[in-house]
Amino acid sequence: MTADASAAAARYDGSNVFLAEVDPDRFGATLAEPVDLASLSDVPEALADLETARVGAVEPGDRNESMFERMAPGDLVLCYADGEYLGAGRVAATFDDADWAASALWDGAEVAGGYALDDFVAVSVPSRAVNALFDYGAAYAPGGLIRVADSRVGSSLAAIRLAVARYSDAR
Repeated sequence: MTADASAAAARYDGSNVFLAEVDPDRFGATLAEPVDLASLSDVPEALADLETARVGAVEPGDRNESMFERMAPGDLVLCYADGEYLGAGRVAATFDDADWAASALWDGAEVAGGYALDDFVAVSVPSRAVNALFDYGAAYAPGGLIRVADSRVGSSLAAIRLAVARYSDAR
């Protein structure tokens, strides 16, 4: 493990990898750039200690909501849209105040909740490269929020994040 991966692993205790299909417009508005939470009212308690955050939406649906319930601080999230991965980050917090999120962040769009990411890096990685990390078929695309099975995760979360970032940098 590299020094960067070791340092990141020491900061986070998450154990899950999530592949999150994201709406490109929402990604651009609340994940690609941090949201100024200090300027918003009625911020959920889970986000109260954060001045800014990169915030992702969880779409409604039984499977998405079930996966969201398993999300914990330190877990790795890889953000996917339109055949490529756009970002990777570690979960800082989750919140289920969908009404607040919909009105404050996403123009009334229906959402089930959200998550804040830190240790975030913007990337541009074709889905086939990430799929190879987890032994998925080249054409696999996450439909919503999915948790990668433990048996498919062969490296530390820090090493996976670093590999995705380096692949993007090399392109």
